Amino acid sequence: MRIDMSRGYSNEFNISRRRPTVEFHTSKVTDAHLRAIRKGIRSGWGTERKKPLTEDDKQLLDIVRRLGGVPKDKGHGEYTAFFERVRQKFNAWAVEYGCRQHKDWKVTRNKYNRLLKKMRQGDPYAQEAL
Repeated sequence: MRIDMSRGYSNEFNISRRRPTVEFHTSKVTDAHLRAIRKGIRSGWGTERKKPLTEDDKQLLDIVRRLGGVPKDKGHGEYTAFFERVRQKFNAWAVEYGCRQHKDWKVTRNKYNRLLKKMRQGDPYAQEAL
């Protein structure tokens, strides 16, 4: 058994990608082999002891993307207004799908910033949501 990790770049999402290729040298694959494969892939991806994104994480990222991204200029209330719109859209979705709502635009902003930090650390679970 052999595991290769190839690197690539997604122009569509502007992120680095890693793709595992697993070669089997026998048709008799045991449970121990599968565990070793999973461990090798998670190690290569850097996802050991990390949780995948939840549906509400993915939804929040999607809402921000659909609204054109976070405004670069924080002046004149644009930043606050942007995250308030994101919060309202997210809460409408959360009611429909039974997820927890955000009480304030700051909660939404903080959640989004934590997700960005997770993605910058190269967590493929976070990157796959893009």
